[in-house]
Amino acid sequence: MKTLLSFLSFIGICALGFAQQTVNLSMGSGYTDRVFYKLATDNTQAYTASDWEVAFLRTSPYAFATRINDQLGLQVYEVSDDVADWNNIDVTNTSTWTALHNSELIWDLGAFDQGSASYGWGEYGSDHHVRGSIIFVIEHGENKYTKFFIDDYFSGYTFKYAKWNEQAGTWDADQTVTIPNNQNTDRYFNYYNLTQGNEVIAEPAAADWDIVFTKFTTAYPVQGGTMPYVVAGVLHHPAVEIAKGTATSVKEDLTYSADINTIGYDWKSFTGGAYTVSSDVYYYIKTAEEEVYKLNFLTFDGSSTGNLSFQVENITDQMDVKKVNTKNVTVYPNPTVNKQLTVALDNSVAETSLELYNMQGKLVFKQNKSPNSTNQQTLDLNHLQTGVYLLQIKTGTDTLTKKVILQ
Repeated sequence: MKTLLSFLSFIGICALGFAQQTVNLSMGSGYTDRVFYKLATDNTQAYTASDWEVAFLRTSPYAFATRINDQLGLQVYEVSDDVADWNNIDVTNTSTWTALHNSELIWDLGAFDQGSASYGWGEYGSDHHVRGSIIFVIEHGENKYTKFFIDDYFSGYTFKYAKWNEQAGTWDADQTVTIPNNQNTDRYFNYYNLTQGNEVIAEPAAADWDIVFTKFTTAYPVQGGTMPYVVAGVLHHPAVEIAKGTATSVKEDLTYSADINTIGYDWKSFTGGAYTVSSDVYYYIKTAEEEVYKLNFLTFDGSSTGNLSFQVENITDQMDVKKVNTKNVTVYPNPTVNKQLTVALDNSVAETSLELYNMQGKLVFKQNKSPNSTNQQTLDLNHLQTGVYLLQIKTGTDTLTKKVILQ
């Protein structure tokens, strides 16, 4: 009998591992932490938000991106496209500066990558280096500024910065730093603390998280359009895709997206002096390991405690799990050669739309692939200017956004 009971207990424990469970976590009072969560292991890792200001993508010699820390409320401005102005930046002339923001759709398009240079902050050279041509200022608060310049990218970043000394009315001495890509090779970004002048670890290994609870800048709807606004919510891992549905959604009802703000911030609302969550909204999360989890939020306390809770359930055995079409998209060469871009699609059934947007959000190119046509589409983009664009690939069930560089 004892053996039978032990066996039944073991079966119960295994079943519990795949059953619905409630997760409680906290971003801290005032959202002091970014909290990363791994669905398969129910593991939470928190990193202090104030530990860094600038993050540098390090995944490839050819993939560069530089993000600002939205969670601190920092603001990036482009202040000059003349490097000779470095010693003459006037902090009393802020009305002429151009505000820039991180993308909320993809990780590899930060605020600094959206400047007016061909590659956001610099120009591509025949030696395969990107060299800086834009001077930025980071605003930390009232009369607190850091001027910032990315000098060079080639398998790593060389940048310089200087802090504004309000009492002296001058800039402090320049600090020059090089951060190679071969550091922290199991992570997506390298992070730097401009205040302390040191590198920090501010995210888990890439294999150890699926979603992150953080603050980010969104295009918040207002009368007549949108405005940039910092919100608290959820962004997801680059290898994750998410669909929004209901408790009874089946695979045929779901449209998966690789846009990292698919969960975003609007699963909650503030009414009557308290937050409520959309308890009838469910998110279907397809992980890099090709498992599917169903998640819905239960509570959210807001900045007073940063506490929240949600239910999550592994429903892989209920779904037809396979890599969705957009996960098998190849875009090459990127950067392009002679502005010719090839998109290879693992999809011969669904109608596919290829849409290219500039950094101002304007649609500048569109091409449709009809069902049963060739899966390899070559886009002739010679009519467009050199620079950074967003390619959005839409099928009947999936969407994917990729950064492409035309040269």
